[in-house]
Amino acid sequence: MEKFNSSLGEVKIKIGTIDGISKKMPEFDDCLKLAKKHKIPVWKVYNKIIGEI
Repeated sequence: MEKFNSSLGEVKIKIGTIDGISKKMPEFDDCLKLAKKHKIPVWKVYNKIIGEI
């Protein structure tokens, strides 16, 4: 896991590799905290961070 500074704040990023293909996904709990902080839906936070990774 690594840390990522998004436009909404810092989140932990999970990195998985299958058949040589790497995929990065934000930690849901971090997205939830940012959603509460910014008063926006968690799915918007999640999608925004996915777009920034």
